[in-house]
Amino acid sequence: MKILLLVDGSAFTTKAAQYLVDHFGVLKGKLELQLLHVTLPVPRAVGVGKLGDGKGLISSFYADEGTAALAPAAEILKKAKLAFTYTHDVGDVGKKVRAFTEKNQVDLLVMGSHGHGALKGLLMGSTATKVLASCKVPVLVVR
Repeated sequence: MKILLLVDGSAFTTKAAQYLVDHFGVLKGKLELQLLHVTLPVPRAVGVGKLGDGKGLISSFYADEGTAALAPAAEILKKAKLAFTYTHDVGDVGKKVRAFTEKNQVDLLVMGSHGHGALKGLLMGSTATKVLASCKVPVLVVR
Protein backbone atom coordinates (compact mmCIF):
# COMPACT_ATOMS: atom_id res chain seq x y z
CA MET A 1 0.00 0.00 0.00
CA LYS A 2 1.36 3.41 -1.00
CA ILE A 3 0.49 6.20 1.42
CA LEU A 4 1.36 9.84 0.92
CA LEU A 5 1.56 12.10 3.98
CA LEU A 6 1.51 15.83 3.27
CA VAL A 7 3.78 17.68 5.69
CA ASP A 8 4.01 21.35 6.62
CA GLY A 9 5.77 21.21 9.99
CA SER A 10 2.66 22.10 11.97
CA ALA A 11 1.05 20.40 14.95
CA PHE A 12 -1.62 19.17 12.52
CA THR A 13 1.00 17.31 10.49
CA THR A 14 2.37 15.85 13.71
CA LYS A 15 -1.11 14.55 14.56
CA ALA A 16 -1.43 13.00 11.11
CA ALA A 17 1.99 11.32 11.42
CA GLN A 18 1.05 9.94 14.84
CA TYR A 19 -2.24 8.70 13.41
CA LEU A 20 -0.30 6.75 10.78
CA VAL A 21 1.92 5.22 13.46
CA ASP A 22 -1.08 4.25 15.59
CA HIS A 23 -3.21 2.84 12.79
CA PHE A 24 -0.89 1.67 10.02
CA GLY A 25 2.08 0.42 12.05
CA VAL A 26 0.99 -3.19 11.49
CA LEU A 27 1.62 -2.72 7.76
CA LYS A 28 5.34 -1.95 8.25
CA GLY A 29 6.54 -4.50 5.71
CA LYS A 30 3.76 -3.83 3.21
CA LEU A 31 3.66 -0.06 3.56
CA GLU A 32 5.36 2.36 1.20
CA LEU A 33 5.19 5.69 2.97
CA GLN A 34 6.05 8.89 1.14
CA LEU A 35 6.12 12.39 2.59
CA LEU A 36 5.59 15.50 0.48
CA HIS A 37 5.99 19.16 1.28
CA VAL A 38 4.92 21.81 -1.24
CA THR A 39 6.11 25.37 -0.76
CA LEU A 40 4.26 28.23 -2.41
CA PRO A 41 6.51 30.03 -4.88
CA VAL A 42 8.26 33.19 -3.77
CA PRO A 43 7.15 36.19 -5.85
CA ARG A 44 9.64 36.95 -8.61
CA ALA A 45 10.50 40.39 -7.19
CA VAL A 46 11.69 38.98 -3.86
CA GLY A 47 15.47 38.66 -3.68
CA VAL A 48 16.08 40.64 -6.84
CA GLY A 49 18.22 43.78 -6.76
CA LYS A 50 21.33 44.24 -4.65
CA LEU A 51 21.52 40.48 -4.07
CA GLY A 52 21.79 39.76 -7.80
CA ASP A 53 19.11 37.58 -9.33
CA GLY A 54 18.24 36.07 -5.95
CA LYS A 55 18.14 32.48 -7.27
CA GLY A 56 20.62 31.16 -4.69
CA LEU A 57 18.82 32.90 -1.86
CA ILE A 58 15.43 31.59 -3.00
CA SER A 59 16.75 28.04 -3.50
CA SER A 60 18.20 28.14 0.00
CA PHE A 61 14.86 29.35 1.36
CA TYR A 62 13.01 26.47 -0.34
CA ALA A 63 15.50 23.91 1.00
CA ASP A 64 15.28 25.31 4.55
CA GLU A 65 11.48 25.43 4.35
CA GLY A 66 11.32 21.80 3.24
CA THR A 67 13.70 20.59 5.94
CA ALA A 68 11.78 22.42 8.66
CA ALA A 69 8.44 21.08 7.43
CA LEU A 70 9.71 17.49 7.39
CA ALA A 71 11.37 17.40 10.83
CA PRO A 72 8.39 16.86 13.19
CA ALA A 73 6.79 14.08 11.13
CA ALA A 74 10.15 12.43 10.41
CA GLU A 75 10.94 12.25 14.12
CA ILE A 76 7.65 10.46 14.88
CA LEU A 77 8.00 8.02 11.98
CA LYS A 78 11.65 7.20 12.73
CA LYS A 79 10.84 6.59 16.38
CA ALA A 80 8.15 4.10 15.28
CA LYS A 81 10.62 2.53 12.81
CA LEU A 82 8.42 3.31 9.83
CA ALA A 83 10.52 3.80 6.71
CA PHE A 84 9.64 6.67 4.39
CA THR A 85 10.90 8.71 1.49
CA TYR A 86 10.62 12.48 1.24
CA THR A 87 10.01 14.89 -1.63
CA HIS A 88 9.88 18.67 -1.62
CA ASP A 89 8.31 20.67 -4.43
CA VAL A 90 7.43 24.28 -5.18
CA GLY A 91 4.14 25.45 -6.69
CA ASP A 92 0.39 25.27 -6.30
CA VAL A 93 -0.34 22.70 -3.59
CA GLY A 94 -3.41 21.17 -5.22
CA LYS A 95 -1.74 20.74 -8.61
CA LYS A 96 1.52 19.41 -7.17
CA VAL A 97 -0.23 16.89 -4.91
CA ARG A 98 -2.40 15.64 -7.74
CA ALA A 99 0.60 15.22 -10.04
CA PHE A 100 2.54 13.40 -7.31
CA THR A 101 -0.30 10.99 -6.50
CA GLU A 102 -0.78 10.16 -10.17
CA LYS A 103 2.92 9.75 -10.97
CA ASN A 104 3.59 7.59 -7.89
CA GLN A 105 0.30 5.64 -7.97
CA VAL A 106 -0.57 6.59 -4.39
CA ASP A 107 -3.37 4.55 -2.76
CA LEU A 108 -4.17 6.92 0.13
CA LEU A 109 -3.38 10.54 0.87
CA VAL A 110 -3.16 11.56 4.54
CA MET A 111 -3.04 15.15 5.72
CA GLY A 112 -3.71 17.26 8.75
CA SER A 113 -6.13 20.15 8.52
CA HIS A 114 -5.63 23.51 10.16
CA GLY A 115 -9.31 24.29 9.93
CA HIS A 116 -8.86 27.99 9.40
CA GLY A 117 -9.17 30.22 6.39
CA ALA A 118 -11.42 32.89 4.98
CA LEU A 119 -14.53 31.13 6.26
CA LYS A 120 -13.75 29.94 9.78
CA GLY A 121 -16.99 28.00 9.95
CA LEU A 122 -15.71 25.47 7.42
CA LEU A 123 -14.36 22.18 8.72
CA MET A 124 -11.15 22.32 6.70
CA GLY A 125 -8.61 24.91 5.74
CA SER A 126 -8.13 26.17 2.21
CA THR A 127 -5.18 23.87 1.47
CA ALA A 128 -7.14 20.76 2.45
CA THR A 129 -10.05 21.95 0.34
CA LYS A 130 -7.79 22.50 -2.70
CA VAL A 131 -6.24 19.06 -2.30
CA LEU A 132 -9.62 17.36 -1.96
CA ALA A 133 -10.90 19.13 -5.05
CA SER A 134 -7.92 18.18 -7.18
CA CYS A 135 -7.06 14.60 -6.12
CA LYS A 136 -8.58 11.41 -7.43
CA VAL A 137 -7.29 9.17 -4.62
CA PRO A 138 -8.95 8.66 -1.22
CA VAL A 139 -7.97 11.37 1.26
CA LEU A 140 -7.84 10.93 5.02
CA VAL A 141 -7.98 14.30 6.81
CA VAL A 142 -6.79 14.11 10.42
CA ARG A 143 -8.08 16.83 12.74
